[in-house]
Amino acid sequence: LISLNYLMWGDLIAPSLEIHYQPIVCLESKKMVGIEALLRLRDQNTEELISPADFIPIAEETGLIVQIGAWCLEQSCHYLAELQKEHDESLYLSINVSTRQFQSQDFISSIKKASQNTGITPSSLLLEITESLLLLDNENNLKIFNTLKENGFQIAIDDFGTGYSALSYLMKFPLNVLKIDRSFINYLISDQGDNNLVNAIIHMARSMNLRVIAEGVETNEQLSQLKAISGDVCIQGFLFSRPITPERLLAEFDLYSKKARDL
Repeated sequence: LISLNYLMWGDLIAPSLEIHYQPIVCLESKKMVGIEALLRLRDQNTEELISPADFIPIAEETGLIVQIGAWCLEQSCHYLAELQKEHDESLYLSINVSTRQFQSQDFISSIKKASQNTGITPSSLLLEITESLLLLDNENNLKIFNTLKENGFQIAIDDFGTGYSALSYLMKFPLNVLKIDRSFINYLISDQGDNNLVNAIIHMARSMNLRVIAEGVETNEQLSQLKAISGDVCIQGFLFSRPITPERLLAEFDLYSKKARDL
């Protein structure tokens, strides 16, 4: 178990936490269109990376996720600004937002501040939230969603299909993107039921003017199947790239752009 002291905010947390980035590629344009910021925690004794599944729940439970999320947002926005300046100004940043962070009093102001301080446009930020947050159907949450939309920020539902996936929620909240959970992509070839479900999700999203990102694409067979269903989805997964350090992505950006063109 990870000691709670290990996650204390202060001098210890900054060198221990790292942000890696996983590219997002559009099949239609064959371009790397975005990056997702993914938190990693490095054990200071062994130098090994600790799984987010081990430390994120502790951060959630203690409330530290709000501070960590704000730090990740600020750092990632600075990095996006650097990538846009050096390579492609149309790139966007996808970043996970926890329920606690979403409902914190200064959430809206912190998002706006990060955008303004780094010079990136609000539309360059795609805020990923889980379906469970939609189930907390209250006026305050809806107000936050609408304020984000009014300020130009993009909103994605992460891991779509693992929760209740009620259409009424999709119609009520101002969403921009659906991210299909990797569990459906894993069985895209072997399970016709998941084939049909992915097909239905993509076409439903299109009818609602929502973009689609398929997570966990790891094989050429999965890629071919997604292309057969719809050529305008975006993909994210090990087939194109594992999450990588910001230094590597910056240095090898042209190589990743070529890889996208070859999909």
